[in-house]
Amino acid sequence: MAGTSKLEQLATGRPDSYLPARTLAHLLRLPEPDRDRWTRNKAMHYVAGATAGAVRGLMSASNLRGPFASLMHANLRLSFDQTLENATGVGAPPWTWPRDELIIDWRTRRSTRSSQARSPTPPSHLCDQLGTAAGAPEAHEGVRVATMKGPRAPALLLGVGLGGFIDGILLHQVLQWHHMLTSTSGHPMTTVAGLEANTLADGLFHLATWICVAAGSTLLYTAWRDGRLAPPRRAHLGLLLTGWGLFNLVEGLIDHQMLGVHHVRDDLGGPIGWDLAFLALGAGLLIAGWSLASSGGDESHERLL
Repeated sequence: MAGTSKLEQLATGRPDSYLPARTLAHLLRLPEPDRDRWTRNKAMHYVAGATAGAVRGLMSASNLRGPFASLMHANLRLSFDQTLENATGVGAPPWTWPRDELIIDWRTRRSTRSSQARSPTPPSHLCDQLGTAAGAPEAHEGVRVATMKGPRAPALLLGVGLGGFIDGILLHQVLQWHHMLTSTSGHPMTTVAGLEANTLADGLFHLATWICVAAGSTLLYTAWRDGRLAPPRRAHLGLLLTGWGLFNLVEGLIDHQMLGVHHVRDDLGGPIGWDLAFLALGAGLLIAGWSLASSGGDESHERLL
């Protein structure tokens, strides 16, 4: 990965990224985040690599190998980086990055948020522009009006994460209809070794859903810190249902149909009817959630400054 990144820098002229160093400095609450960046960069890379290697070793020891295990590990590795960078406030969510940076190297982007966005009181000319552009009424003397939109991403991420928790807790643990790998050869839930491998895979799955909830919570805090107001209640609930529906559709299409690592009712032999019902539930949640979010009213709010 490091060699590929250096070749890309030579081709594109992109400078070195010290985002890992700043993340480490904020985690340790160091007084000067930009001091000794090279050493801190290497330390952060080493800690992250050692942690990821230990997780991959645990997966291999539990007989979780092959392309699907590599996909699971890659998702955990990238989610770990993004969660730390956004939780410390030194990074930005991937969907806010410029398109060219998304294509080049989406893991090493520095936040492009302006100093005005971090300021608790934006400059007066910015408030005037915000209010005028949104058609807000003229402000009274000494009071300025800014119109801002409630964020959508936090509720969507929370919906994906909470939907995953419902799937894992209800179907994997309470009802025990299936586990993550019960349709793969060598991991039946009827043997001790197979149950150990499935328990580890279920734990990694729950870790991924927890990361989604943590990322959504972090974005909520960031929006609150920047002075943005929450969306209306109907819109927020609709976005939660939309995220849940997205999870079901991705889970049903990739894990159930494309990879075939498990099915809804592996305890009954994996009949296709239950898989189709799971996809229908996801599509229903997606349509109902988006309709509810769209009918939840205008998500823009006026804020007195």
